Amino acid sequence: MQVRHPCDVLVIGGGGAALRAVIAAKEVVSDVVVCCKGEAGRSGSTMYAGCSMIAALPTDPPEAVQSHFKDTMVVGKFLNDGALVEELVTHAGVEIPRLEGFGVKLHIKKGDFLLGKGPDAVLPSGVEPDYTGYDFAVRGLALTQPLAVEAARRGVEILNQVAVIRLVLSHGEVFGALGVDLATGELLLFPAKAVVLASGGGGWLYAQTSNSPDLTGDSFTLALEAGATLRDMEFVEFNPCRLLYPDMPTNLPPDLFSYGGVLRNAEGERFILNHNPKGEEASFREEMPRLLAREVEEGRGVRGGVWLDATMVPPEVWEDRYPFLYAALRQHGVDPQKEFLVFGVRANLFAGGVKVGIRGRTELPGLFAAGEAVGGVHGAKRFGGNSVAHAIVSGALVGREAAEEAKGPRRVPDLSATPVPRFVQRAGAIRIPDIEGELRRVMWEDVGLIRSANSLGLALEKIESCQKALAECDLSSRQDHIRAFTLHSMLLTAEGVTRSALLRRESRGPHYRDDFPAQERSWLGSVDVRQSPSGLDVAFKAKEKRES
Repeated sequence: MQVRHPCDVLVIGGGGAALRAVIAAKEVVSDVVVCCKGEAGRSGSTMYAGCSMIAALPTDPPEAVQSHFKDTMVVGKFLNDGALVEELVTHAGVEIPRLEGFGVKLHIKKGDFLLGKGPDAVLPSGVEPDYTGYDFAVRGLALTQPLAVEAARRGVEILNQVAVIRLVLSHGEVFGALGVDLATGELLLFPAKAVVLASGGGGWLYAQTSNSPDLTGDSFTLALEAGATLRDMEFVEFNPCRLLYPDMPTNLPPDLFSYGGVLRNAEGERFILNHNPKGEEASFREEMPRLLAREVEEGRGVRGGVWLDATMVPPEVWEDRYPFLYAALRQHGVDPQKEFLVFGVRANLFAGGVKVGIRGRTELPGLFAAGEAVGGVHGAKRFGGNSVAHAIVSGALVGREAAEEAKGPRRVPDLSATPVPRFVQRAGAIRIPDIEGELRRVMWEDVGLIRSANSLGLALEKIESCQKALAECDLSSRQDHIRAFTLHSMLLTAEGVTRSALLRRESRGPHYRDDFPAQERSWLGSVDVRQSPSGLDVAFKAKEKRES
């Protein structure tokens, strides 16, 4: 094992939140390291995101901040931590424009599309990067790549192809992490005065997802096994706007429905009207994923999805509002003004995550979290435009806070006696990819869009079978051991999601129980997840009245 020189701040991740955190930390302390199991700037979900960010800019009316706060709470079904929401909406207008100083080119647009409000409403602005020169499917690189370049320019040590497998504690405080070099298999010990978890969510747990394979719940597992708490893990968002045809994998903007876009099944029927006479725009946030999936399941689907008829969207909307999307579609031989696209449902984002206070502080001294790794700010569901905005704002605030912690009296103890895993070869009939495939199928089928006590109980049995299979699977190489760490993280996260969903006996946001289809006031609160010697414990905590 290689023991690294102690650093001030260690950040785990490689997307927008992680990169913004290291830049912020570097402004305060000198020795900042980021570990990414892929390539920093080309990892995580940010690179695949549309990167539209909501912010009440200094030029917006003062009421825009309160509008942003209220809409975030409404969409989150009031499960949000009000202090975290306040932190987001009050800092977005400062932190997001600062991106230009790091080489990110920004466009500003008014947010009159938010929640279907008219142009007279007092609203925050929408800010997004200039995607010129970037493939539309990975247009988020317009944000993450400049941040990676800026981090390197400032002297941040960027370690790619390094997976962190365990946090290192001393007397209940976090003082670093244990990682593995994915190229060589060498174990690496990273002593650190402060650690930031920023490796995103766990969308890869699902067989049908818009996430990349590196979103495997790593931050959740690292936090749980260190003794921290997760919250709201049952709230996994399913995006019904995944483009399936033409073949340019990306999520399309839901406000297409505001400009005349409609959905049709294979028979040409606007099936949404059978369930909601107000149409697609009124159905998007919760009903649409389930309704779309049902059309496919009952044989009225098209290529695994349904038709998106955008032929009535005015040409000026395509030209002025969606020029990059329109150009990309035309490059793939499709003119959306003349022919239909295909929409499908995919697992997208985790609204839950590590339980934190303001500035991303966890209950463990020395441990922080930022971005999608965090639970609480979004409640049951993200408000459109808050996903990347939160990654940037939390990355900036948490990076500075972790650095200030490192500047204080904390001293890294001697960690040379840290226990390390042993890589022992083992022959087995079961292969890790087979177990992973089974887990992803179970999560999609049993812990997906429509849940019940029966499906969730069955899922727990299957997850336990997968855990037993992992304990007996073939480990013929060092790479097999590394993949086993990832699968372990996926299994623990999957169990946390499933147990939380089973405990919450109501439907709220994207969490839909067909045996408890109504939203209930008595469930206004969060499900906490902790690890105990006997396994994962879940407990409901009612929200205090002053928070709601």
